[in-house]
Amino acid sequence: MNLRILTARLELALGTPDLFRRDLEDRASLAAILGARVPETWPPPMMDDATLRQFISLASDPDGPVLAGFYWVLVEDGERVLVGNGGLTREAPDRFALGYSVLEEYQGRGLATEAVAALVAFGFEDPDVERIVAYTYPSFAASRRVLAKSGFIPIGAGGAPGTIAFERRR
Repeated sequence: MNLRILTARLELALGTPDLFRRDLEDRASLAAILGARVPETWPPPMMDDATLRQFISLASDPDGPVLAGFYWVLVEDGERVLVGNGGLTREAPDRFALGYSVLEEYQGRGLATEAVAALVAFGFEDPDVERIVAYTYPSFAASRRVLAKSGFIPIGAGGAPGTIAFERRR
């Protein structure tokens, strides 16, 4: 599948097991497939090799992928640069979990808010999904602002120790 979601400034390219492997093993190949420069600072915070391996597993599920992870390419001034990633995992038949991360040098420009809006719209295209949840740490003020601007409300403690959960209903 070659799904791409376009926003005003971003192209969100659906990650595949092959693309996630390239991210792990051959960044030049990742750049070539995305048609974008991959900054030296890649990957963004909270994205490590173990997470990519988990994405490969989730996206390869024989019963149907339970992950729609996207690479975020900023298209600006004739340049294409990989700036972040994020996506949705199915937590329950009626619920997706949202996660995202942006390279530090591209934070504070509204890119996460733009991408999250597109991911929420994409998630709610599934008629079975009634809500999307997101988890963050209380100290991640920018992430909390992105979620608030995107219509998410806090609903209590998150699943991982020290996190808080936010929810957006259809």
